[in-house]
Amino acid sequence: MAILGLKNLSGRPDTAWLSTALSEMLTAELAAGEKLLTISGENVARVKNDLSLPETDSLAADTLARVRKNLGSDFVVLGSYLDLGDGSEIRVDLRMQDAKTGQIVSIVTRRGNEAHLDDLIPLAG
Repeated sequence: MAILGLKNLSGRPDTAWLSTALSEMLTAELAAGEKLLTISGENVARVKNDLSLPETDSLAADTLARVRKNLGSDFVVLGSYLDLGDGSEIRVDLRMQDAKTGQIVSIVTRRGNEAHLDDLIPLAG
């Protein structure tokens, strides 16, 4: 499984760090059970750069095929997050896509406090 990142819906540069933080924390959370093999953040970043992948909530089947070929992933997780304005509460939307078919197999939405991301990510994972 590859966590391809989360789109910053607010577009505010001061919240851009959340994309990396949420992606890395989600990767660690999913790998913790030792039932899923996750692709390293470094490999994901390289492939995203090589394929010029946009920040988006989902990918087309042909793009997923290229991601699958380059990363060897069966599933990808993409999504978005929105800082709800006061800098404390965020909403996270995640989508898991089958890299072979392009089908969205799961959607998860969670709200939480930015100061307690470590509580939010296990719920989303």
